[in-house]
Amino acid sequence: MSFQRLLSKCDAPSSVAHFMTIVAYLDPVQVSENMFRFRQKLCECPLDWIDIFMASPGSDDESSVCDAKGDVDGPKSVTQVISQGVRRTGTAYSEKRWDGGRFRQLIRQAYQMSLLQSTWPPTQPGGATFILHPLIRDWLQLRVRSKNRRVYTLEAVDVIVGSIQVYRNMESDAARKRSVLLHMDAALLTVVDFFRDRYRLGQDMTSCDRVALFASFCQDQGLFDTSVNLYCAQVATREKEQCKEHPATLSSMNNLATVLRDQEKYNEAEQINREVGKYDEAEQIQAVAFVGMLSIFGLEHPHSQICMNTMLAIWECKGMEESARKAGLVELVKRALTRTGRLHLDIEETPGDTRVMLGAADCQGRARVGCPD
Repeated sequence: MSFQRLLSKCDAPSSVAHFMTIVAYLDPVQVSENMFRFRQKLCECPLDWIDIFMASPGSDDESSVCDAKGDVDGPKSVTQVISQGVRRTGTAYSEKRWDGGRFRQLIRQAYQMSLLQSTWPPTQPGGATFILHPLIRDWLQLRVRSKNRRVYTLEAVDVIVGSIQVYRNMESDAARKRSVLLHMDAALLTVVDFFRDRYRLGQDMTSCDRVALFASFCQDQGLFDTSVNLYCAQVATREKEQCKEHPATLSSMNNLATVLRDQEKYNEAEQINREVGKYDEAEQIQAVAFVGMLSIFGLEHPHSQICMNTMLAIWECKGMEESARKAGLVELVKRALTRTGRLHLDIEETPGDTRVMLGAADCQGRARVGCPD
């Protein structure tokens, strides 16, 4: 079989097989070299299977020429984003660099053996790109034992997360972000097809952080329904595993309330009859998050300030008057005081400072959602 022939020609057949299997769990349309380059740069620890694409400094390879010609992604901006997230363990590994020549050599061999349907040269955005043959993709997925499918799916998700972390901080063109969304859809569909309930993304602690990045990226792209579903799964898991008052749970609830607010703003013209219900839902969730943050951190903490601004923005979009918004905040602060006995900031002892803070937060909240003064 062609797949076995490919492995027989490689120095690290198990790593090549691992790489090809991860590709099978991505979207079949186009897989880019940069997806794996970003994953390698941003991962917290060395990955054995990706080492087949790494080279030591000073090695005499074709990669130096290929990378110079093919790196059309805007290398300065990409490097700036990547450098902020690079963390490595082990001096020997940290000195290695991505070798585009090795990656493209493997892609050429796979194409010659009919494992790939199409390939594009590294002059395309994202470096070398390719499409896995549909039959090979299905076979690679099904050859994996059911107990290992989750492992490969989560590794594919991590590859996608690497692209999200880079592209969301850049002014990338819509095509690249659309490609990331396609890969996200493929991963989520795989989870639905192969995983039982309670084992899907966001339903356990190991995948909560990944889901948060997916949800945030979907929110940025205007896919509010998907974002809400992902955040809801994350909130439910954190409430179950970490308790409702845990800062991570409260932060997830704050994110959910924010996307519900954005969703209603976006759909306001078409769904005017649902406006009150949506804002009420966001208000209830945000109130719980705000009181929880106040109880743990106090009013002056940045986490509490973020929750307060979101709360004010929701009330502003509901049409509440300024006096009602301030009264609502004071009521939530009193609720937190009742729960804990006192806050880091005692509002009863410093009423003047509190009024100034609430007024400033009110202005920030209205500015954040673009509401008129």
